[in-house]
Amino acid sequence: MPTHFYIPTSKYIRNLVNTNNFEELDKNLDTEAMSILVYAVEKENKEVIKRYRDKIDVSYEEDGNSYSMITLATEKYTECETEEERDKIFKMIKFIIKEHKKNKNKFPDLGHPTRLLIKYCHNTGDYRLLDEYINTKCSLWNVFHYSIAWNYKNTYDYINANYPHLIYEDWLDSACETAKDFGNKEMAEYARSISFKKKTR
Repeated sequence: MPTHFYIPTSKYIRNLVNTNNFEELDKNLDTEAMSILVYAVEKENKEVIKRYRDKIDVSYEEDGNSYSMITLATEKYTECETEEERDKIFKMIKFIIKEHKKNKNKFPDLGHPTRLLIKYCHNTGDYRLLDEYINTKCSLWNVFHYSIAWNYKNTYDYINANYPHLIYEDWLDSACETAKDFGNKEMAEYARSISFKKKTR
């Protein structure tokens, strides 16, 4: 289940998704589209996700009535216990992103999902989902800022080595100040010591 906050998906909708009752799901689509899709992501129900692909919108802002599809999928990815399960979630996320783009929706900066990946990437060395998000043109600010602020050196080194052209010079001061506030003075000093090709506004 999501950890960001609880989603009140009704038992009725859950049952329809669990049984692939498309006749009834179709009737509820206008009012429950995001609840249907988010619960389908939670249950990894590819049939439901594919049927309602034209409703996929990862720029949907969480409002207490429905969770973000991409945030939930990211959480699931970081919590997988096997590589096989992780591959399944990764493919599902790629499908969601592809359909989102086909629906001509603006791609959000993915602040919360990318922040979820900072510790995971640092601990595992698995950067493919982070790469996927960065390559969809999401903002790198969250990853840059919080990898320094939270003292996740491996993730910082990775983005610094692979995406220096996406990093703005004025991001560094803010990140280092936040790191100091969090008691990570050494990380702030390390970040400042690294020379990279900085973008300017």
